[in-house]
Amino acid sequence: MPLNIGAGSWPIPPTGVAFLTESVAPWRCSTFLRILVDGGAELSMAIESAGPLFAALTDLVTSGLAGQEANWR
Repeated sequence: MPLNIGAGSWPIPPTGVAFLTESVAPWRCSTFLRILVDGGAELSMAIESAGPLFAALTDLVTSGLAGQEANWR
C-alpha cells in the first residue's frame, strides 16, 4: 500500500510503502507489518501488535481533529 506522507515535515520523507510479510517455513510463522519510507527508515512489527497500536493512533488523531474543530468554531 503506497503511503503519501506529504503533510509531514522534515525529516519525514514524503512517500513510503506499507506491506505484510511472513517467513516461508513448514510451520506457522507470524505475519509482520512493515513500513518503509524514502530515505531508508523502516518499521517492522508483529501484526498482533499493529492492530492495537493503530487503534490507539486512530483514537489520538480523532481526538486531535475534534479539538481542531472546536477551535474553528
